[in-house]
Amino acid sequence: MGRKVGWILSVGVLALTGVLGAMNGPRVLTMNTEAAFQRSVTIGVFVYDILGLAGAVGLARRRPWSVWVASVWAVVLTYVAATAGIAYGGPEVPVSAAVFGGVGCAIIAAAVVWSARLETRGP
Repeated sequence: MGRKVGWILSVGVLALTGVLGAMNGPRVLTMNTEAAFQRSVTIGVFVYDILGLAGAVGLARRRPWSVWVASVWAVVLTYVAATAGIAYGGPEVPVSAAVFGGVGCAIIAAAVVWSARLETRGP
């Protein structure tokens, strides 16, 4: 029962980040992002959007490739969570915000990847 709940939550997290990235991406793209650091965050949003949706579909169908997609999604999502505040907030954003955002996101992403690995293994 617990494994199934983890699988459902993992599919939901992947899908939710994909949908939120799709909703937020066009708005962020229209912002005047001059700095390369800001552009990298914007590109990261689009990448985790696509990977989140693809990973959700693959994990819902229990495809083995979804583990790799979820792993790349986890790296990109953690990067965006750790750097977005500094990239857009400037020097008044404390470094601890980036650290805690990145670590918290990495923990959640690791749980999704772990669940994907458990669910896509053979019988």
